[in-house]
Order: sequence, then C-alpha cells, then structure tokens
Amino acid sequence: MVSVALLGSVVVDHFLIPVLAAYWYRQYTPKPVSAGRDLIGVQQHDISAHDASQTTSEGTSRPRPASRIRPNHGVFTRAYASALRLALENRWAVLACCALAMCWAVLKLGHIGFVFFPPSDRGQFEINYELPLGYSIDETIRASKALTGALLGLQETGELVHFVTAVGSSSGLATRLETDPASGPEFGKIMVQLQPPTVRRRHQSEVLQEIRSKVKPWPGMIYRIDELTEGPPGGSDVAVRLTGKNLQQLGRLGRTIAQQLEETPGTVEVNTDYRPDCPELIVEPNPHALGLFDMTDAEVARAVQTAILGDNTIQIVLDDEDVTLRLQADPEYQNHKEDITRLMLTSPSGRRASIGQLADVRRGVGLYAVNRWDRSRAVTARCDVRDELGYIPDDVFAKLRQEILPELGFKPVKGNNMALVGQPTTGAEGVRATFTGENEERDENFGYLLRSMIVGVVLIFGILVIQFNSFRQTIVVLATVPMSFVGVVFGLWICGHPFSLASFIGLICLAGVVVNDAIVLVDFTNQARRRGMHVKHALLEAGINRLRPVLLTTITTIGGLTPLFLNVSGGAEFWQPLTGAVIFGLAFATILTLIVIPVCYSLVYRRSDLKPGRAH
Repeated sequence: MVSVALLGSVVVDHFLIPVLAAYWYRQYTPKPVSAGRDLIGVQQHDISAHDASQTTSEGTSRPRPASRIRPNHGVFTRAYASALRLALENRWAVLACCALAMCWAVLKLGHIGFVFFPPSDRGQFEINYELPLGYSIDETIRASKALTGALLGLQETGELVHFVTAVGSSSGLATRLETDPASGPEFGKIMVQLQPPTVRRRHQSEVLQEIRSKVKPWPGMIYRIDELTEGPPGGSDVAVRLTGKNLQQLGRLGRTIAQQLEETPGTVEVNTDYRPDCPELIVEPNPHALGLFDMTDAEVARAVQTAILGDNTIQIVLDDEDVTLRLQADPEYQNHKEDITRLMLTSPSGRRASIGQLADVRRGVGLYAVNRWDRSRAVTARCDVRDELGYIPDDVFAKLRQEILPELGFKPVKGNNMALVGQPTTGAEGVRATFTGENEERDENFGYLLRSMIVGVVLIFGILVIQFNSFRQTIVVLATVPMSFVGVVFGLWICGHPFSLASFIGLICLAGVVVNDAIVLVDFTNQARRRGMHVKHALLEAGINRLRPVLLTTITTIGGLTPLFLNVSGGAEFWQPLTGAVIFGLAFATILTLIVIPVCYSLVYRRSDLKPGRAH
C-alpha cells in the first residue's frame, strides 16, 4: 500500500502539480528584490573579499558567479544562516557532538529496555486458574467464584461488559497459544470483556491491579491474568526453559527458580509446568492369579479403561443417523478404589474374577505430564512483569543471568547470552537453561527486522551511487540514518516507552524517509558548484534555499502522525512507539540534516573545489 501511494504521489508531483501551478500563476509577476537587502541578509556575510573573482585554468580572472539565494529572508532564516556559517567554521566540533550523541543513544538504549509488543488497553484479558491435581470439576466451578467475585465489583462501576467461565477443556473457545496447554477438571479459564477505553475512566492496568488486590484464592489455588496484546502470542514476559535427562532434577531446579522469581521486585504470577503430585490409581496385575483364571494383563487394563474412560466402539443407527454409544461405569462407581476392585471380569474359558483378585490396586502420585523440547525433557519456570510500575522483562532477565542462575551452578554459554549450562559437581550438572517466552520471540523478530534494515540501506546506497555518481556524496547522504536513531532513542526516553517491535518498524521506515532532505540538499549544492561557486558558498545557498521546503515536509509529516501518537481515542498503545519513533527521529534528523550534512559535505571536499561545470 505504501509503495502504491508513493507511486501515485510521483505521478501527481510530476504532472498534476506543474499543470495547476502553470494555470494559477500564469498572470503572476514577481516583485523585484533589492540587491542591497539580499547582500545584507546573506551575501555580505558569506563572500569574502578575495572571493569576489575567480581564476580560470588559463590564468585569466573572471567574476564570481552570482548567488541565487531566494529573497525575503525572515528572522529564522537569518538565524539559520548564522548557525550554518558557525558550523562550517567549526566542523570537527560539530562532528564530535554528533559522535557524543550517538554514544549517548547507544548507552540509553540499554537503559530504556526492550519488549516484544508494548502493553495495550484492548479491554480484554483472561484469568487462568488451577486447583491442586485431583479436585473435581464441581469444586473447580465453585473455586471460580473467588475470582468472579472481584469482577462483579466492576459491574457497579459500569466498566464490565461480560465474562465467560470455562472449566476443564476450553478448546471450543478462543485460546491463546502461549498459555499452559494443561487441561482437566482442575483447570479453569475466565474470559473478561471490559468497556472500550473511551468509555472507562481507568486504564486496564489499573483495573487488573484492583482485581489482584481483591482476589482471595483458595488454599493451593494458582491463578494468572493474561492481557490480550497486539500481534501474535509471544508467551510469558519472562520464561526459563530447563532441558536435561533427569526430570526430578529439572523439577527441583524449576521450583527453586520460581521461588527466587517470587522474591524479585516487579514479578507477578510466577509458576512452573512441573506438576509431580498428580493423584493416580496404580493397578499392578498378579501374574499367578491371572494364570489361575486364564486371563491376561491386557484384559485387566481394558476393563479398567472401560470403567473409567468408557468404550465408544459401539455405534447404532437411529433415523438414518449414526449414533456413538459410550459404555462406561456409573460415576458413583468411579470415585473410590474399592469400586474398582469389585469390577468383575470373565475369561474366554468362562471363569469370573474381580479386579481385586487379579491385581493389586493402590493409590499413588505421579507426573501430570512430561514436556519435551528438541527430544529432551523440559521444565519451564515463567512469570509476568508489572509494566504499570515501570518494570520491564530485561530487568528480571538480568537478575536471572547475574544472580539466580549462577547461584544454582549455571555458567553462561560463550557466544550466546540466551543460554547457560550447569557446571560439573553442582546441582545443575547436565542441565541447560534457555531464556524463552516473549524474549525468544522478540529476539527472533528483531533479527529479521535488522537484516531487512541492512538490505534496505544497501539498496538505498546503490541507488544513490547511481544518482550522484559519487561514493563520497552517497556516504554524506546516508549520514542522516544514524542521526535519526539518536532522535528515536531520545523520543522513547522522553515518552517512557521501551524499544519494541513497533519502534523498530518506525526506525526502518525512517531509513528511507530521512535521506530525502539530504538528497535535495546535496543536489542543490552540486547545482551551485556547477555554476562555479565555492563549496562553502554553495552549501550556504543550498541550505538557505531548501530550509523552508525541508521544514514544511517535516512539519506536515509530524502533524499527520500526532493524533495517533497522542492516542486521543484510546486503544492505540501499539502505534504510539511507532509514531513516536517516526516523529522524534524525523524531527531530530531534519535539524541535524540542515547542519551536519553541509559539514560532512565540506569535509569530504575540503582540499579542493571542482572546476566549473563539474560536481561529483
């Protein structure tokens, strides 16, 4: 869409606007401008006495070419001309200031932090909760009232639209991919819809903070609130994936990390996916008893499975419709171990025996699930970060990398700051810890965008080399790209936004936008030099003549993005870092373009002036 719009603007610029200008200004007669005013405004300050004439290659003297500086210079134009002259007289000082600004931007970028997607007030969030394994679905439904009670208070303020509770399997409803895939009668989910941001008096983060303060969970109950963010699901804010062979070792380390995360400021809703206390009935067949009754282990297992889970292999036809029947024991005969032991089986020879006679039935606990990653057993400890209090995931990752994991025996992997390995003779021996969650998705997408930006800059470089037929002038034009980076970091720092995917997209857009003003400035300088002007005078003429168009294009662009940046209607938090990056980056690059580009141009041509009619 952007490419098509730019193509349309080129057609309008080259055909429609000249026609309209020729029609509207066909009777316009420009007013004469006094030379004295022009000289006093610019030329008397710019032209020294020895520049009044130039010497040609044949040794003859010829008059200096007249300057084509536009008339009607205001106070701002005169101030800019003075600033530009001062910058051209102190070129190395200007470049030193630019270098210091770049160093500040790089250092400040590490302090403002990185996030995948900025928090957004969409008025939607989910409350996922679970009870200790073994609870019934009726108890899980009753436990949901501990959470919905806090939601009912939002109805009185008019901030709540509705909420839906799903217990057990919620596959029939909208499910986020980053949530824990565990399902069963002990698990529940509450999906909440709030009023639009323009109707509510409070931000969604304030509503969630109130809900967390009012919730009184049941003993052993775990819950977490997941905000629906812009873009694809990226997982928890902070997650550490432990992989290895010993599942008990992984579980012990995972729980230790979770305990440390709970004590870390700014973290909330800490949990792991390691659940070793799943209640179960263990049925161990007795081979001697099976031989006496002419039965096998498979028959005992099939009988228990049919009683608990049911057998749906039977189908009947009712009114031309296939109906599947489920053969299953009555629920009242599934709740106790004694009910299972009384189940009767009949062997092919006609002998009958109960499960209690054929096998040893006892209660026990086991793992709820065994998760794997790249064919290795895995346990993940995760948490979210309270961004409304100013915390970011990188703060927690820094503590994990510098304090928590090294205390457990982990050591960073060389060349990979996202992974650590357990050291020999420690409790983490043979275990690998990897930072995942939102951080993993963020780094992957940032890498893709960085490669795209490099490709874009290379293409721009090639186009400019063809246009100017000069590598030096191309490098001068591309100097605006790092200038825009300084403006982006400054804008994010002032507005309190971390560097996110949206900010990166804005930075990539700036790479192709900020060079436009520099291209025009360099082209006007080349035209003046072809008329025989010295480099300094050509730069002054180009800067003054292009000052108004450069500022107008920047101001109109910023004005068009300002409503989206201010987020007047609400719900546009995702676009605020993007538009902020474009606004501050473009503004900062424009200001520096009018000063730094002439300085760089004068440096690359500081030893010689081109002959009349040449500029490359």
